[in-house]
Amino acid sequence: MFSGSSPTQPSFFVGRIPVTVSPLHLLLMAFLFYQMLARSVMLGVGAILIASFSVLCHELGHAWVSRRFGLGAAIELTGLGGLTSHMPARNNRELFLITAAGPAMNFALAAAFFAAGFVAAGLLAELVQVGMWINIVWGIYNLLPIIPLDGGILALVVLRRLFRKGDRAERIAHWAGVVLGGLGAMYGLATQSLLVGFVLGMAAFENWRALQALGPAPVRHERQRHPVVRDHLQAARDAYGRGDFVEAARLCHLARSEPFVALDEMRQLWQILALCAARQSHWDEAIRHAERLPDAPEMAQVRAVALLALGDAQRARAFLSQPAARHASEVQFESLRQLARRPSGEVAR
Repeated sequence: MFSGSSPTQPSFFVGRIPVTVSPLHLLLMAFLFYQMLARSVMLGVGAILIASFSVLCHELGHAWVSRRFGLGAAIELTGLGGLTSHMPARNNRELFLITAAGPAMNFALAAAFFAAGFVAAGLLAELVQVGMWINIVWGIYNLLPIIPLDGGILALVVLRRLFRKGDRAERIAHWAGVVLGGLGAMYGLATQSLLVGFVLGMAAFENWRALQALGPAPVRHERQRHPVVRDHLQAARDAYGRGDFVEAARLCHLARSEPFVALDEMRQLWQILALCAARQSHWDEAIRHAERLPDAPEMAQVRAVALLALGDAQRARAFLSQPAARHASEVQFESLRQLARRPSGEVAR
């Protein structure tokens, strides 16, 4: 699974990707150990290590593809598995590939465990079999077409391709989440699989809430305003006004993590994020946020200032070839032209 919220205080890093381990994840692993304890203590210990490793690899699948697209990534291992946070994808293709990478990683691990089964023996053979089935089950579970599972996000991307106008894609995806999540919850209760029942029941409830937020009228949800987003946005403006750029950015990310954000509110969020990054001299981040609003004159000026601060001749040439460059001031435009004349490998000083 992945989410827009960012975990804090990483427990460790995988490469440059921060990973946070929630106490609830340890509780989940303890539950798995208890389930395996009847067979063998060593098998129980091995199972929880394999399970944690498999969940981490699933999230790393999301994270590696997200970083490949320049969206950053952070992982949190939680009581329901894991969450990968990253900047919003720029298009449906990126979102689809980032999302699909998680289950794909699990199926690749399942294949690796299957191959290892031909040479393993004794307890190791049992652990290999456990690892194979954990990854198969985890991969299939995440492909259930229920938002916020990976399968629900993938289904939403496909539906957006089929229904390009209005909010039919969102409505169909959320109704599927309500129905399938509800059926899954009832199955979990009927089979005394309380964890399955609880997780899928919560998913059904969240999809129902999302449908209520859409309202009865067939209006695009991007045009609707929501109180939580409005409050976060106003608080972000206030924080920016008093010079607390870190808090302003945090509030903007909180607003973006809400299920529905009006289009004009999203534009304001990107603008505040770009300005906060520029105020803190986080030039690459400022450019990335400002590029979300290529038609906004103020954002073009932020990009110009950031490019001049970085002294990046190659990116300056790319910027000057875009329509947004006309919004830069005369001084900025001339400075960028001079920078663009430099060789790509040379950094302005």
